[in-house]
Amino acid sequence: MQNPTTNTEMLFITLVNGYSRSFSEPVQVPANTRVTVNVTSLALQNVVHTGDSKKGYEISMSVRSLTGAPFVAERPMYWNLMSSSLPTQGGSDIIGYMGF
Repeated sequence: MQNPTTNTEMLFITLVNGYSRSFSEPVQVPANTRVTVNVTSLALQNVVHTGDSKKGYEISMSVRSLTGAPFVAERPMYWNLMSSSLPTQGGSDIIGYMGF
């Protein structure tokens, strides 16, 4: 998450999995900086339970500012399938969108 403002901003992230388990956490982002959140770690600690099927690992995330301050959120994803019969490495990056 990136904060383009000249003030420290408090952003709130919410994770929801396929079982509708949710977890929210505030994240402080200093002025004109960015912060990385390890979503995998947060999900495993807070919404995924031992024995879950794949639904437990299907994670949606929202980011919001209660003050209406602008921010940028992105979702980079990386993979490394070097052990498969068709080895590949790569990544993608999606910039968040504020819907109306």
